[in-house]
Amino acid sequence: MNEIWNTFEKNKSILKEEFNRRDFIKSSGIPVALLEKSCFEMAKDNSISIRRRKANITSFIMENAKISLLCCGWFADRVNHHSIFAKVRKIWQTELLTGELKELHQSQKRQIKDRAFVSDVDFGHTCPDFEAVLELGIPGIIKRLEQSRNSLSLAGKLDKEKAEFFETALQVHHSMITLIIRFANQANSLSKKHPKMRLVEKALLNLTKGAPSDILEAMQLLSIYFFWQSYIEGTIVRSLGRLDELLLPFYEKDLKNGKYSKEQIVELLKHFMYRFYAANIIANVPFAIGGKNNNSNNRDEFASLILDTYSSLDIISPKLHIRICENTENSCLDKVFSSIKAGNNSFVFTNDNIVISALQNIGIEKEEAENYVMIGCYEPAAFKKEVPCTCNGQISLPKAVEYALTGGVDLFSGRENGVKTPIPKTYDEFIAALKTQIKYLCDIAIKRVCALEEHYLSLHSSSIFSATLEECVLNGMDAYEGGAKYNNSSVCAIGLANATDSIFAIKTLIFEDKILTSKELCKILKANWVGYEKLRLKVKKLPKYGNNIAKIDAIANDLLVFSAQCINNIPNARGGVFRLGAFSIDWRETFGKVTAASADGRLKGEYLSKNLSSSVAMDKEGVTAMISSAGAFDYKKLPDGAVLDIVLHPSSVKGKAGNTAMRALVKTYFKMGGMAIQFNIFDPSVLKKAQKEPEKYATLQVRLCGWNVYFTDLSKEVQDEFILQAENNL
Repeated sequence: MNEIWNTFEKNKSILKEEFNRRDFIKSSGIPVALLEKSCFEMAKDNSISIRRRKANITSFIMENAKISLLCCGWFADRVNHHSIFAKVRKIWQTELLTGELKELHQSQKRQIKDRAFVSDVDFGHTCPDFEAVLELGIPGIIKRLEQSRNSLSLAGKLDKEKAEFFETALQVHHSMITLIIRFANQANSLSKKHPKMRLVEKALLNLTKGAPSDILEAMQLLSIYFFWQSYIEGTIVRSLGRLDELLLPFYEKDLKNGKYSKEQIVELLKHFMYRFYAANIIANVPFAIGGKNNNSNNRDEFASLILDTYSSLDIISPKLHIRICENTENSCLDKVFSSIKAGNNSFVFTNDNIVISALQNIGIEKEEAENYVMIGCYEPAAFKKEVPCTCNGQISLPKAVEYALTGGVDLFSGRENGVKTPIPKTYDEFIAALKTQIKYLCDIAIKRVCALEEHYLSLHSSSIFSATLEECVLNGMDAYEGGAKYNNSSVCAIGLANATDSIFAIKTLIFEDKILTSKELCKILKANWVGYEKLRLKVKKLPKYGNNIAKIDAIANDLLVFSAQCINNIPNARGGVFRLGAFSIDWRETFGKVTAASADGRLKGEYLSKNLSSSVAMDKEGVTAMISSAGAFDYKKLPDGAVLDIVLHPSSVKGKAGNTAMRALVKTYFKMGGMAIQFNIFDPSVLKKAQKEPEKYATLQVRLCGWNVYFTDLSKEVQDEFILQAENNL
C-alpha cells in the first residue's frame, strides 16, 4: 500500500507537468492531423443539421483521440482533443457574421473596435448540475434521457427537433462511456507495474455501470465532466459547484464504512485540486464552500478539511468562492484570512443575502436563488436551473461620458460611435445627454446579443451540459435553445470610477467654476493633456470616488441605477432576460488602450478603473472610506455580479488581531449591502524587489481582477499599478 498512498509530495513535480507533457499513448488513437481533418469534414456535412454534426464530432474525438494516463496520479481523463471544436465553431461564427448577420456586424464594427461596447456569444460560463451527475452517473443520465424521450413520444410531443436532441445526447453519452472504458483498459495494462492503476481501473469501470459509490469515483466523475465538457464539447465549465455539499455524502459514507481514512481522503483532495492548477486553466476554475447549511456540523467539518488541504498546496488555481451567511463560523473565515495573509489570494467572499435578492429581482424563485453558485469570477447563477451567459457584453461608461461631451464623437478614433446629442450648455443637459448615450450603448449591445442568440443552436449545441439540466431533458431542448428553466444574458458596465470622477470634474470645470467650455475640454483631452499639466494636476486633486464623499458616491450610484434600468429584465432571444454586472476583469485593459484621455486626469491608453474600486491610488482616505463608497450601491440591481477589491499592508493584519480586523471589514461591507469582496495584502517594498529580481519571487501571488496569477508573470504596467496601490495604503 505504500506504493499507492502518501506519494503526493514525492510525485508533485511530475503532477505539475501533467498537462505540459506530450506523452499521449501512440496506440490509443489516431494522429492529431487525421483527427482534425476528419472533424472538419464532418463540420462541412451540409446534409445533416449542425447539431448532428456537433454530436458526430464530439463522439469521434471521444472514440478516436489519443489519451494519456499518469501512473502516479489518481485521475484519468486527459484527451488530445486539440481544441478542435473551438476551431470549428469559429468557422461557423465567421460564416454567420459574414453572411446572415453581415449588415449588423459591419454597422457595429467600428464601435466594437473602439470599445464603446462589445457583445458576443457566451458558451463559456456554465456549471453543470453536478448533483445530478453524482446522483445518477452517466448510465443514470442515459436512462433519464430515454425515459423523457419515451414520455414525450407517448404524449405525442416528440417532434423532429426534440427527437434530434435526445438522439444526439444519447450518442454523446454512450461515447463518454466508450472513452472511460478506453482509459480503464489502459489502466489495466499499467497495473502490473503500478498497483495504483488497479484502483483507478476499478473506479473507471464502476462509472460505466452506475453512479459513483465513493469519493474517488465522485472526484473522477467531476473531473471527467469538467475536462470533457469544456474541451471536447467546447462548453466551458466555470464552476465546480459547492464542493463541500457535493462531496460530503461520499466523505461521510467512506469514513463510516472504512473505505478510506481521513488521511487518504486528504491525499485524494490534493491530487484532485492540484490537477486544476497543473492544467493552467485561463482565469482559474472556481469552486464554492459555505453558505446556507443543510447538512449540520459535518458540512462545516468537511469544508474546514477542504480549506486546510487547499491552503497546504500553495497554488493559484482552483480559486475559492466563500459564501457568507448568518451562520458562517468565524473559525472558517479565520482559516481563509490566514491563507490570504500567507500569500494565497485565491478567495472571494460573497454575501448570500444580497446575491439571493439580486437573482430574485430577475425572476428566479427564492429557493433556487438560495442554491446559487458563482460562475467564473463572481457572477451568481441559480445552480442546476440557469444558463446565465454572464459575459455576453460590456459597455464603457467613460466612453458614454465622453460622447455626452462631444455629441457622440469618439476622441480616440474620431468616429461617430455614440448617438448624436446636442453639446450640453448646462449640467442637467450634460446628464441628459449622458443617459442618452448609456441607453444607446446598452441598446446596441443587447441588439447584437439577441441577433446572435437566434443562431445559438447553429453555433453551439451542448449535449453533455444540457443532459445534466432537468428542464432541458424534460423539454427535449438544448441549453442554448432555451431549454433550461432560466436562460439569461448579460451586459457589464465598466470603468465606473473613471466615469464618476470625470462627471464630477466636468461639473466643476465647465458648469460650476466655468474654467473651460465643453469644446475646450474636448480639445485638451484629444491632446492627451499635453500643455495642460497644471490643469491635470488640479483635476487629480478634485474629490474622487472611493473616499466616502456623498456627492461623488451619489454620481456612481446614479450611473449604476440608470444602467440597471437599461439592462435588467430586458427580454433576450432565448426566453430569458438580461442581467447587469459591474465587474471589469481584464476588459479594463483592452477598453482603456483605445480610450482617449478622460476628464478625471487619466491619460490616453491607460487602463480603466477596476471593478468597483477607485481609480488607482485615488482612495486617499483609507479602506473604511473605500468600503463606505462601494457600500452606497444597491447591489440587488447587479444580478450579474460586482466585486470590491481591497489592498492592505501586511502590518495592518498581523496575527489574530489581523483576522479580527479582516472579519470586521467583510461583515461591515456586507451589512452595508455589499455583494462580494476580495483582498490583496502587499508590502510595496516586496513588490519592487520582485519586479527587479523576478527569479527570487517566482511564487509571489496576486489577485488579478477575478483570478490569481504570479506577480512576476504580469506586465510592468500592471505591476506598477499594484505597487502604486500598495504604496497608497501605507
